[in-house]
Amino acid sequence: MIVSILLWNTEGNKNNLVTLLEEAEYDILCIQEPWIEKRTKSTYCPRGSKYHLIHVPGGKAAIFVRKRFAVSGWEY
Repeated sequence: MIVSILLWNTEGNKNNLVTLLEEAEYDILCIQEPWIEKRTKSTYCPRGSKYHLIHVPGGKAAIFVRKRFAVSGWEY
C-alpha cells in the first residue's frame, strides 16, 4: 500500500488549515503550528472532514489521518 504524506507549517493561520483540510488529497497531514482555538486549546477539524484528528490540547503539532483508514487499524 502506498501512503501519501504532507508536512506543512500553517503558521497558526486558520484559513490555511481550512483550505488544506478541504482541498488536500493526502492520506496523512502533519501540521506544524496549527491554528488553536483559545477556549478548547484544540485545533480545527470539523465533523464532516475527511480526516481524523490527532492533537493534544495545547500542542504545537497535529496529525490528520484520512478517514479511509479505520480508527481500529492504527494507534498513536
